[in-house]
Amino acid sequence: MRGMILSAMIMTAIGAAGPVLAQANCLPRAALQRQYSPYGPAFELGFVGGAVTLCASKNPDSLRVAGCWTVNPATGALTASAATGLPGRSQAADADATGCVVGYCPTPKTDTDATRLWATSTNGARAVVLSGGELHVFDVTSKAHLRAIPLMADDVPGHTIVGNAPVRLLYLDDTIHVVGADAGPFAAIWSFKDSGARLGRLTKDGRPDGASIDIYRGGASIIDGGHIAVADAALRRLVILDAAGKRTTITREVSQAPCSEENLTDAFIADDTERASTACRRVIATHFVPYYDIELVRLPSGVFLAALSDKHAGEIAILDKATLREAKRLKLARCGR
Repeated sequence: MRGMILSAMIMTAIGAAGPVLAQANCLPRAALQRQYSPYGPAFELGFVGGAVTLCASKNPDSLRVAGCWTVNPATGALTASAATGLPGRSQAADADATGCVVGYCPTPKTDTDATRLWATSTNGARAVVLSGGELHVFDVTSKAHLRAIPLMADDVPGHTIVGNAPVRLLYLDDTIHVVGADAGPFAAIWSFKDSGARLGRLTKDGRPDGASIDIYRGGASIIDGGHIAVADAALRRLVILDAAGKRTTITREVSQAPCSEENLTDAFIADDTERASTACRRVIATHFVPYYDIELVRLPSGVFLAALSDKHAGEIAILDKATLREAKRLKLARCGR
């Protein structure tokens, strides 16, 4: 797929993330630990060299990738991958004594004890380091610092100001998407061109002053070489955007009966099911909870693969391309230890 084949430059960049956990054709227990952070997927799902690839973090509190596996999309069979990250997805890294992150040096230099997010674009041309409240854009080949884009500023449109703490970056071709989360609980996305253009917050209706797409307990994924997909809580709706911002919306066909909207809101926001009936709790646990913090890719056929979460971490759901109905679920192999 366009832009998803890793060049040698990208492999060099993502290889700096640290030791690889993927040493067998199975998922170790450490990769299946429950997420304790308020936002984020248990696994990231994407393409490396055209192959569906699953990557895991070292522990629930770390954004650093620990290991990756290629996934057979028909059988769920795993093969340990040499990759240590997915193109376009951010990783956390500490700055060195000179203030540089994996060889990229923001200007001006910021505190060396701060953890930064960095990512390489899916087309391999650029890299970004989030440091000091700015997106620092670099040329991958020369590692030259091209520009700094502030997340907050006094003289920019309000809808382009990142109002939440940035927790993740998605870098699709020339567009950097910043995921910001707060204690609301709430998470949204702000987009920037790496040229410096400020595209603003992703909203439900596409208008700058519209309501944000809240991805808390939903998710944001680079689904193929030209699109990102943004899911609301429990993947009830999926908004797909191309590089030009053109959007397609898919509503997942899933019955919530006998749950009310209030039951679902209580469950999604606060894990509160006290007011729900036993039957409703069963529906929430079966049809909604596994889709929290979802990670998606789209195969050439149009079918979606979804890496599930919570107690279902380590499972892949195959979803219909038009309805997002779950057609099949693959349980990935677990290691003995």
